[in-house]
Amino acid sequence: MAGRAAQACRLSAVLVTGGEGYIGRATCEALTRAGFEPVSIDLKGQPAFRASAWDYAARAEIVRTTTPIGAIHLAAHSDAAESVRDPDTLVGDPKRACEVLGWSPAYSLDEMIVSAWSALHGSR
Repeated sequence: MAGRAAQACRLSAVLVTGGEGYIGRATCEALTRAGFEPVSIDLKGQPAFRASAWDYAARAEIVRTTTPIGAIHLAAHSDAAESVRDPDTLVGDPKRACEVLGWSPAYSLDEMIVSAWSALHGSR
């Protein structure tokens, strides 16, 4: 019975890519205040998981172990010059946007927010 009680009290996890950036940290703090458990994925800072949002195997393992109810995708280059040199790494690239939006059915997420270039591009 204790196992069920602990599971019932467990916070709902929300995957946050780019969780160590300025907006990502603020988003994680807001999720915590709202009673969620943010699961940060980033390549810098002190994220819960150090990985690229585009690393399928790492992302699948993170989702398997944390079972998030939703995801907020904020990962992007903060350096405009890097974004110009390699635009395929941004979610604004159509194939990347489709990949990110495909996470919802692939991982059985209830909700999905995708942000790029300060504009929202999709939900669930």
